[in-house]
Amino acid sequence: MTIIFLFQVNLYFSCTNATEELLVQKEESGILAGFWVRKVPDSATVTAGYGKITNLRDTDVEIRGIRSEDFEMVEWHHSSIDPSGVAKMRKVDFPIPLTSNKEVLLEKGADHLMLIGKKKGMGSDVVRLSFVLSNGDTLVWDALVK
Repeated sequence: MTIIFLFQVNLYFSCTNATEELLVQKEESGILAGFWVRKVPDSATVTAGYGKITNLRDTDVEIRGIRSEDFEMVEWHHSSIDPSGVAKMRKVDFPIPLTSNKEVLLEKGADHLMLIGKKKGMGSDVVRLSFVLSNGDTLVWDALVK
């Protein structure tokens, strides 16, 4: 039980250091986005991803799923501190709405990506993320590892 608690505390604090990060953004099919992924030791199998995504389209769209060839799964998570001071992180189920002409931030201590099950051989400075949208598009961005 102690090990699980320590893992949760470590994971929470690795996702909650409130610093601003500069992003290189790229537009693809009316969606402007930029991402970065936290660099972790070779022995770690989980990391977090941050950034922002803006729907420049005139219509709403939803993210139905996110994949990466470097990880077994990518999940959308939300971190918060409840009124009693207890830190919590929970998985948010897809779909994730991208409202027309609105920005969604993925930042430490709030919404972020959890990249789970790091595959062997990942040694790149970039993690490729594929976003599957409700309109059938799959958009691909490279997240800097730092």
